[in-house]
Amino acid sequence: MRILQVSDKANHDGGVAAYVASTSARLEARGHRIVHLRLENNLSESPDPAASEYRLPTSYGFVSGQLLRRALRKVLLETRPDLIHVHECFTTLSPVLLAEMRRFAPVVGTLHDIRPFCYLMTRRFSPTGMPCHRTCGIGCFASGCVRPEAFSDLARLPRRWVMDRLSLNQWCRIDRVIAPSSYLQELALQHGIAARNLRLVPHGTDVPPTCASWTDRATPATVLYLGGLLEYKGPGVLVEALGSIRERDWQAVIAGDGPLRGPLEEKVQRLGLRERIRFCGHLGDRRQISRLLSSARLLALPSLIPESFSLAGIEALAAGTPVVSYGLCGMGEWLRNGENGLVAAAGDASDLARQMGRLIDDCALAEAMGKRGYALVATRFSADTALDGLLAVYGELTGVSA
Repeated sequence: MRILQVSDKANHDGGVAAYVASTSARLEARGHRIVHLRLENNLSESPDPAASEYRLPTSYGFVSGQLLRRALRKVLLETRPDLIHVHECFTTLSPVLLAEMRRFAPVVGTLHDIRPFCYLMTRRFSPTGMPCHRTCGIGCFASGCVRPEAFSDLARLPRRWVMDRLSLNQWCRIDRVIAPSSYLQELALQHGIAARNLRLVPHGTDVPPTCASWTDRATPATVLYLGGLLEYKGPGVLVEALGSIRERDWQAVIAGDGPLRGPLEEKVQRLGLRERIRFCGHLGDRRQISRLLSSARLLALPSLIPESFSLAGIEALAAGTPVVSYGLCGMGEWLRNGENGLVAAAGDASDLARQMGRLIDDCALAEAMGKRGYALVATRFSADTALDGLLAVYGELTGVSA
């Protein structure tokens, strides 16, 4: 098949970009031809024609979509895809252009996060922080959960509601929608995506032939954080938790970047932990990430909001490394409390510290959990298993599933 992959993430930009890149490579290894359409506003550098990559500016509104229809048609006519795979792009792809794609070829869409089902991307009521079970829509504004912060918001927010509704309507019409977790699958059903078009296909990762050895794991125990330095990802809570167990024998590596890096470094300095917590910035080298995962005592995933799946979690388990997390929503697809990791009370820094402390103090417990995690990923979340699931969805639309 000739498959057009549509995404709004650059190759270096987080988990979605890594997923698209790795999945595309595996599809090509199976003999399929992949072409990329990237949505980005920085078009100063021309894409490499040899990389089979096209670019269009991001679009969200109705007018911007109409203005880009001709450019999209040119891409579609040049690439002639048998199938188009859209990786959410919920606020960067106009519903006008999504409708245009549907007229040209079968369209598959993968949901990568909860943005289509929450204006705040939290699925929690503001400002209480309680879990939200409401269907996203006009009620989010009427309840005060989404509120104007400036005079300009009085015009912007109604437009946002209209455009989000149009985008979701188009998602309800595409041929297949893929959810990586039962949590996202349930949200999709709640928001009108028909069960007949919805498929559960969990993400997968490369699994080594054997579980990584624990004999070379560093002492003191390494606590690893891998992700964006954003408030809702919980790195601030992690630093607070580590500060409360300073008497234990640990070191920490924070791999990732974002607007919270400066304040986090200041917090580490205030807590007197500068010699124990190392910031190494964004890591684009997957081999370097693998080495960190294979040498850590545990991976901390202290996300404060519902996660759609968390690819980093199964990457850690594939490396034989247990996970300590709040275990919210999509993480429940693979995280088994007491088996391959530990789940702390949501948002509680003290309980996060307590659970991390258990694995810091007990290497044998951490190793046993890591081995069980490796076995689970090898059985259910390998890259080959995930790719087979994806190709089965493709085959429903094209008749080609190999």
